[in-house]
Parts: sequence; structure tokens; C-alpha cells
Amino acid sequence: MPGHPFGCVASDHPRVDRRTLVRAGGLSLISAGMSDLLRLEAQAATAARPARAKAVVFVWANGGPSQHETWDPKPDAPAEVRGEYGPIATRVGGLRICEYLPKLAERADKYAVVRTMHHTADRQFRNEHSAAQYMVNTGTCELPPGENTSTIAQPRPGRFEWPSIGSMIAYAAPPAPAAGLPAVV
Repeated sequence: MPGHPFGCVASDHPRVDRRTLVRAGGLSLISAGMSDLLRLEAQAATAARPARAKAVVFVWANGGPSQHETWDPKPDAPAEVRGEYGPIATRVGGLRICEYLPKLAERADKYAVVRTMHHTADRQFRNEHSAAQYMVNTGTCELPPGENTSTIAQPRPGRFEWPSIGSMIAYAAPPAPAAGLPAVV
């Protein structure tokens, strides 16, 4: 979207005036956050660029365990929020995952966990699982014509379906024939 870096739309964010920030102790939070931000920017400017990924494994566990039982256990959150299982440390400092994923914990320096995303879709599609699943898996921020958040999860003959993200990547960057693996499973 032109003029909106990273797809961020100003109207998505509430306006907070200075008085509200001061009342909430915002000045101390802002100054602490600003020093951290400046330090991180300085480190990023001098750090070598990391190697580019050679492959992407997109795990979509539709109907599987939630993020609180796998990648984001939130052990310090209240009982009604945190996951049922205990967390274990990984090879990446500060990253803890479910105790039942010890082999993934050992390899945590080899993958990234994406815990948040932003999209530019209309507000009516936010916090609605079926539409969000369609958007994440197809890469489009619009439902097909004639669809809504109630109908998108229902199979319908003749519906035009966008290809999955995996199919688009396989088409744009097919694997080498010697790989011996399919591009998408």
C-alpha cells in the first residue's frame, strides 16, 4: 500500500495524547524504550547480515494444538491464559517452547517462530479464524467475491480459490531437480 510502510495503517492505532501517557507513567517507559531502541539500531547497523534461508517450512496445524501448547507457552501468564504443559529452554536465549518438543528446542537456532503478523484487510476480517486462515494461506487480504466470514470455510463448487502460499513459492522458485523432494507437501 503506497505511503504505508509494512502495511501499517494509522487508523488502526488509537491516538494517545501526552497527558494520558504521563498519567500512565509513559515518560519513564518511553525513555527506557528509546534507549533500548537506539542501542538495538546501533547493533543492527554494525552487525553482519545473516545468511538467507535456503528453505521454508510453513507448518499449518489446522485443528492442532494451540500456540500455548507448542511455541508460546506463556508460563508467567495467569492459569487461564498459559499453556497446559511446561516450558523448556531452547538454544536461543529467551525462547521457551513446550516441554514435549525437546528435539525442536535443541535446534531452535535453525528456525524462526513468527508470533505476530499484521495485514491490511478490512476490520470485519480481524479476529475471525476462517477468514484469517484463508488470508494467511493464500497471501491475499480479500475474500473471494460473494464470500464472507461465515461462508469462506464451507466448500462450494465453482469457487475461485487462490493458490496456497506453498504453491506460489514452488512456482516462483522451484527446487533443484537434484533435491529429490517435492516443492510443497
